[in-house]
Amino acid sequence: MVRDVGGLNGTRNMSLEEIVAMFLYTLAHHLKNRTIRSHFFRSGESVSRNFHRCLLAVLKLHTHLLKKPTPITEDCEVDRWKCFKNCLGALDGTHISVHVPSEDRARYRTRKGSIAMNVLGVCNPNLEFIYVQPGWEGSAHDGRVLRDAITRPNGLKVPQGSYYLVDAGYTNCEGFLAPYRGHRYHLKEWGDRQPISAEEYFNMKHSKARNVIERCFGLLKGRWGILRTPSFFPIRTHGRIVQACVLLHNLIRKHMPTDYTMYWDSNSEEGESDDEGLHDEVDLITQIATTDAWTAYRNNLAQTMMNVGQFVQSGRGKNKRSWNKSEEECFINGLLEMSADPSWKADGSFKGGFKSKLEEKLNEKFPGCGLKAIPHIESKIKWFKDKYNVLTEMFRTSGFSWDNEKNMIVCERQSYEEFCKQHRNAQGLWNVPFPFYDQLSIIFGADRATGVQSETFVEAVDNQEKETIELDKGGSDEDDEFDDNESVNQSKESTPSEPSSKKGEKEKAPNELGRKRKKLEVVDLTSSFNNMSSSFSNHMNEMNKHMSTISSAFSTTQLPEKAIMACEEVEENKKENLVSQLRRIEGLTRFEIMEASKRLASNPCELSLFYQCPDDEWKKEFIINLIHPNLDKIEPNLVWYGVLNPYHPGMGFHTIPILLTEPNGP
Repeated sequence: MVRDVGGLNGTRNMSLEEIVAMFLYTLAHHLKNRTIRSHFFRSGESVSRNFHRCLLAVLKLHTHLLKKPTPITEDCEVDRWKCFKNCLGALDGTHISVHVPSEDRARYRTRKGSIAMNVLGVCNPNLEFIYVQPGWEGSAHDGRVLRDAITRPNGLKVPQGSYYLVDAGYTNCEGFLAPYRGHRYHLKEWGDRQPISAEEYFNMKHSKARNVIERCFGLLKGRWGILRTPSFFPIRTHGRIVQACVLLHNLIRKHMPTDYTMYWDSNSEEGESDDEGLHDEVDLITQIATTDAWTAYRNNLAQTMMNVGQFVQSGRGKNKRSWNKSEEECFINGLLEMSADPSWKADGSFKGGFKSKLEEKLNEKFPGCGLKAIPHIESKIKWFKDKYNVLTEMFRTSGFSWDNEKNMIVCERQSYEEFCKQHRNAQGLWNVPFPFYDQLSIIFGADRATGVQSETFVEAVDNQEKETIELDKGGSDEDDEFDDNESVNQSKESTPSEPSSKKGEKEKAPNELGRKRKKLEVVDLTSSFNNMSSSFSNHMNEMNKHMSTISSAFSTTQLPEKAIMACEEVEENKKENLVSQLRRIEGLTRFEIMEASKRLASNPCELSLFYQCPDDEWKKEFIINLIHPNLDKIEPNLVWYGVLNPYHPGMGFHTIPILLTEPNGP
């Protein structure tokens, strides 16, 4: 398939099987370029270039490997799906960990604190993907990603009358069936208990069926290791890798199913039909907006599942409080101060306790106002953030502008009403001033997801082809791609009936191509060398400007070193003059002079004390105590005599103790 449909061929020194093996090995084990290079004994440039070539070939298979949605029929016998007639499958979002630059970390930080991108996945009941759209920032809401998917030209197609199962994070609207809020939903919440109302019974059946998308994500991440940990590929390339893993997942499910429970017969041949013309005669859902008809459809479906109904009152509006203009201004100013303070603002959100701090500021300025961190301040932050997001979406839509003097939107009434059908939070902004948009841009603007890196399969193939062409221009002749005609010509050359003139003609094209590539390489090298030399000269000029500052700082740092060197020089002079100083002292023998010199030179503290003695008598007593430390503790009958050393007569007399029997004896 990668050869016939994807257009991937082997190279001069690398076969097609080896290229595919390196690609699959990288995805399955999440190995770096240097590891693949050592395993396959290839250069790093060859590994990188052929990885992107194989990635492009796999992405071209999306028309063959993506499943075509098929609705649940009336005669479906699967218990978990037979209640949802005309259902196409389930969809949800998942987070894939990524590495992003530090300036983009706030937009990619999820509500759990991890750095990831939001991936929308749609699958059928047979655990096969129908649609996938990666690339959105992790801070983006799932509903926003879904709205972007259905409005793209090559995005998600939902025919009228069909629908997908979604969780409570999405809007319950036409084409997307969500569970009831305020009722038990997840399977672990039920245990042995039975539903007591139609809403609870509907949620239980809904949870069992919608769980297929969670299982699908689990199989996908369990099989491909590159999706479990962040890689060092660019965000856009990482999104294409996610799409390639989805296509390979469908291929594996087709030929080697791990779940033998087949929900319907899927023996139709994928790849024979194209997406073009599939929905030409069917009206598609192009917006996400709640309608009374769809709400009634869900209620009727729940009543059909279980003929018991119960109205449950929600808790919204019980703690509602109106804010005046002064309180809102104080609230916005407090948020501005905290957003500029690193101790309160983190990547993507404020740190814990900021609501209580705002509560203190508001109650300090407006005593008795009764504003609490929860629910008043929390609800107000959500309200301002929703209004800012919907205004930003307006300005990205044609027909909307902003009046800086009146601080309100400028558009036609009909355009505004059409926009409100898709964005409920836009209600209440027509001809109403909104003076805090500039301040909210500072508070929430840097952390807002943009979806710039998101791509559909068609866009990914087009962009990857452009990037692959750029890579091939800078590639070496080591891995030139085989041409089908060239391979045929080589086979003909091996036959004896081939004329020699034709051989020369057919060998001429590759040589001309090589000469053209060499010319391009010379031009590229010349331009790059010129750019490098100009940047180097600019760098040297900047260094010359600051050379005086560097020299002054260097001289300042050398002052303590000079003082230390001067002290060391003085100490060396004292050691050199030590023997001459000791010889001036009367009464010291040669042995005492040499012994004192050795001890004083090895101990700087004692040397300093010696030179601090005021006269020769002090110095003599200091030397005697240094050489004979126990002289004051001798017995009264012990007398010291000077004795000539018989072994070394030149050393002079030694003072040795002699014990007398009587104090006055000889």
